[in-house]
Amino acid sequence: MPVDSHAHDYANDLMVYKHNLQIIWNWLVKTHAAPTQTDAIIIPGSLQTPSAEMAAKLFKMNCADIIVTTGGRYKPGTMELLNKFLDPKQPDQTEAKFFRDLVMQHGVPEQNILLEEKSTNLRENFTNANDILAQSSLDDDMAVAQDLISAHKSPQEKINIVCGPFLMTRAKATAQIIFGKPVEIVTSTFCTNLNDYMNIRNHLGEIIYPETDIQRLGGVCAGEILRLDTYGAKGDCAKVSIPSKVEKAALYVQEASGDQMRWIKPTL
Repeated sequence: MPVDSHAHDYANDLMVYKHNLQIIWNWLVKTHAAPTQTDAIIIPGSLQTPSAEMAAKLFKMNCADIIVTTGGRYKPGTMELLNKFLDPKQPDQTEAKFFRDLVMQHGVPEQNILLEEKSTNLRENFTNANDILAQSSLDDDMAVAQDLISAHKSPQEKINIVCGPFLMTRAKATAQIIFGKPVEIVTSTFCTNLNDYMNIRNHLGEIIYPETDIQRLGGVCAGEILRLDTYGAKGDCAKVSIPSKVEKAALYVQEASGDQMRWIKPTL
């Protein structure tokens, strides 16, 4: 029986692609921290809904007594997946409110949650959350609070960023710029295993195109490496030293991710 060369190429390409994606993934998730005491938890606006459960878990472990959920609202139609969660019939619904509700469903009292509803990107998530934390912590001394807010300084000593696995490294690097050196930044996520993460995404219904989802996730992870390099050079996040092995893997995955036909599984 003749060998199907297309099927063989697909299997080989997929194996090489997964190998390079795993290299990127392992490096991106290495900042995951064990549960530790912090002054506050911040959840950046995203599609990573299990972050709410992770934040609630840390809250119940007395790791923090304040959770800040962040994110405004995207215009309808701009993000296919996000609009699945944000009801277009509720114009006042934001990512921050959506995650607040999820956190509350996991047992966190509303009075322990602060909302940041104006941001549209990661830097704004942290800049605005920083101001909200300053305001909340220093309500008894408004003059001091306003000075801190004006200077974008934080009254916090340690912050935990709870987010999706591939976002942790950039989130930490960005928060370090916003909160400044005196504040220790740690990051936590709900999953550090690549295969488990793929299964979680499938279970939550976050996969629109199953046949090319590995390509989509690979493109996102490779994009994080490129953003770290670009944003670090611009001063939008702290500079991060990226190993050459990771950079090479990101370049391969980025190029391969653009060839969508490669990831359509052949009919056998």
